[in-house]
Amino acid sequence: MNTALMRDGVLIEVADNAQISTPVTILHAFGLTGAQRSCQPRVLIRLGAHAELTLIEQHVSMAGQQSLNNEVLEITLGENAKLNHVILGETADDSFVITAAWAALARDAHYRSLNYQFGGKLTRLDLNISENDTGAHSDLIGLLMPRGHQHMDTHTRIHHNSAHTTSNEHYRAIADEHGRAVFKGRILVAQDAQKIEAYQSSANLILSDNAEIDAKPELEIYADDVKCSHGATIGQLDKEALYYLQSRGISTSQARELLIFGFADEVINHLEHPELRAHLTRRVAGNLASTLLEDLLKP
Repeated sequence: MNTALMRDGVLIEVADNAQISTPVTILHAFGLTGAQRSCQPRVLIRLGAHAELTLIEQHVSMAGQQSLNNEVLEITLGENAKLNHVILGETADDSFVITAAWAALARDAHYRSLNYQFGGKLTRLDLNISENDTGAHSDLIGLLMPRGHQHMDTHTRIHHNSAHTTSNEHYRAIADEHGRAVFKGRILVAQDAQKIEAYQSSANLILSDNAEIDAKPELEIYADDVKCSHGATIGQLDKEALYYLQSRGISTSQARELLIFGFADEVINHLEHPELRAHLTRRVAGNLASTLLEDLLKP
């Protein structure tokens, strides 16, 4: 659909040995014209050998206008290249955002994905990583916070196609009201791709009887000398931790807010840029409608 209907896109090429210190931001702003809109952007990111870049993709839309953003993202990392890729989903509750992404990693390349979703009626990220040579490494980190009737989907696939490649994946979801979060993570180790290390963790928090979280970790291994593990947990707030805070004069509602914020902050702290961390902590506080957190986060 994207290939058939696309009209425009973005191409970012970083030359060999170039290290871009200032983050590059792509702002996906749609549904702003007062009419239903469908956008089909194509984004191509190519980093040469030993190149470094931080890319921020931010999705926003106008409330009250249904819109669809159907993006295809293709990433190619040369030898020893490093890409920090931040995705911020902050669209209105009646928008649909679908991203199909592919990343191909050469020898010693490092891809770091940080995916934070707060808005949209339906958001879905399909992230496919191919580690094609020795030393390639991927970090996949994410936070999904569906509420109302939002549905947030993330499907990741990490293909270890060569020996001595590594990956680390850590996703968290916090579902409230009628919100639904889905995480499916697949690690595939190719035949004879020995000395692989791949770790995956999915930790999830349900705040409402009507909320739903589905977690499906997968391992598919065709080599015999590997270290691979995955784990998924889904639960509610710790009653003992709530009681501990209440026993020190903190109200029930404020204790809940502090525990939820601490759970989310585990993945927000992976961001290297202080301005982005501050922005996301404010978004979490806004999602919780927390005056306590907003006061604590003031400069």
